[in-house]
Amino acid sequence: MSLIFVRLAAAALVVLFGALALPTASEAQTTALVGNLDEGDNAASETVTPPPPSGGICARTDQVRDAIVARIQAARDCTQVTAAHLAKLGGRLKLAGKGISSLKAGDFAGLSKLREIWLENNQLTALPPGLFDGLSAVEILQLNGNHLVSLPVGAFDGLSAVWLLHLHDNRLSSLPVGVFDGLSSLQQLLLVDNRLSSLLAGVFGGLSDLTDLDLEESGLSSLPAGVFDGLSSLQRLNLEYNQLSDLPADVFDGLSSLTELTLKGNRLSHLTEGDVTKARRVDRRNDLWEITVEPDSQEAVTITLRGNRECGATGAVCTRGADPRPLGNSPSATVEGPPAEPLTASFEGMPAEHAGQGSFSFRVAFSEGISISYKTVRDASFTVTGGDVTHARRVDGRRDLWRIAIEPDSDETVTVRLPETTDCGASGAICAGDGRGLSHSLSATVSGPVGISVADARVEEAAGAVLEFAVTLERAAAGAVTVDYATSDGSAQAGDDYTATSGTLTFRAGETDKTVSVPVLDDAHDEGEQTLTLRLSAASGAVIADGEATGTIENTDPMPKAWLARFGRTASDHAVEAI
Repeated sequence: MSLIFVRLAAAALVVLFGALALPTASEAQTTALVGNLDEGDNAASETVTPPPPSGGICARTDQVRDAIVARIQAARDCTQVTAAHLAKLGGRLKLAGKGISSLKAGDFAGLSKLREIWLENNQLTALPPGLFDGLSAVEILQLNGNHLVSLPVGAFDGLSAVWLLHLHDNRLSSLPVGVFDGLSSLQQLLLVDNRLSSLLAGVFGGLSDLTDLDLEESGLSSLPAGVFDGLSSLQRLNLEYNQLSDLPADVFDGLSSLTELTLKGNRLSHLTEGDVTKARRVDRRNDLWEITVEPDSQEAVTITLRGNRECGATGAVCTRGADPRPLGNSPSATVEGPPAEPLTASFEGMPAEHAGQGSFSFRVAFSEGISISYKTVRDASFTVTGGDVTHARRVDGRRDLWRIAIEPDSDETVTVRLPETTDCGASGAICAGDGRGLSHSLSATVSGPVGISVADARVEEAAGAVLEFAVTLERAAAGAVTVDYATSDGSAQAGDDYTATSGTLTFRAGETDKTVSVPVLDDAHDEGEQTLTLRLSAASGAVIADGEATGTIENTDPMPKAWLARFGRTASDHAVEAI
């Protein structure tokens, strides 16, 4: 591999590439963006509340309507939601994974203090005009994991406070100029994993506060000159794993704050394998420079300074003055790497059990960064029994730490396996940049939710007799488990033969056994064996494996069964008393 240098000063840049010169980076420290929003935070400034859509709150998209009603304690249903309720609703509106395929203009009308909208992992294909009107307090909008194909100009009008916009994992094929109008506070924009082939010059116009732009694996094959014009605050630009084969010479001009640019996984033949992290003059001399290089792998790094280039070309090394002369040779040096260590990995945060509904996640920590795309990890790297990998993402942009999400197929056990890599050319292979494959396999078993059961009970009728129903968990649960229970009549009648019983059982973490006691009412009638039923329902933290049990009352009373059949209970009682 080779490294090609361009004269640069000030802060280090993560990637330096041949024919393209990066601007001088700002000396200022990068400030982390932290969103600390409480669920009920209503600190947003007062805003005029737009009127609700025709039909009121009940006419809104079902999932939106239900989510709003669930947040308002004073309202039992949509008919009781008032404009005052909407105007006070702050914090976040959680609509993730609700199966939403479309939204209506006015769905969010009146929510002037809302701070976050979570719409990820639905089936949205489009956004209606005016959807976000009046939402001037919203700071975070998550639309990732949908099926969005296109966005209209002004799609985000009204969202002047949004600083974080998630549009990754969609099907966007184009972005019109003006699509981001109104997002004057936007700082982080994620467009990873879309179907863009190119971008229009000016598409990011007006985003002067943008610091992070992530276009990884978004399908880009070309970029026009001026596409990043106006992004004077941009610090991090990720263009990894696209199909870029060439870049305009001035495509990064004007990015005066840029400190991190990543371009791996493209087709740019003039890019080097290692990264120049710093270039500075020694003792302020123009004829002596110190270059700092960060290798991409454990392999040897070859450093080459290309000469014999036209002085007007970007990156050319030339003398100063009225008649500049280019560097007449191409000096080169090779630095051997350290002995190769095996690539290893471990699972972190793997749950002991899953809930049977929704996904669970864990992290995979590698001994060093791996060169592989999100889609490949998700679709081909793991072997899962009893479920599917639904998401694979790098944690904080790191290539050595990944978060994986698994969707179980049922309540049964899920087995997750990351196999050893024997061929880095195979689909889903986990390898370091120098071709070292994962040296061992990983495997984990995640049990399904705990099963809860109730057993039959039997008792002889007598004064103080009680039917004792044993309710058990098949194994100790990691957290609390609750389940409701209630009796129902069989041949035994509540009030005559037993006392109707209902309630809720709570198993604390580690507990596996509980008892439901049903008092039996003693009488003098020999009615033979009588039965009642105990049913379990509404389990939380567990699933009901066997939720129905029979309670049997054995009668040993003096009243003959034949008397009861012939004369009835009341007449027989009188006869017994007379005897």
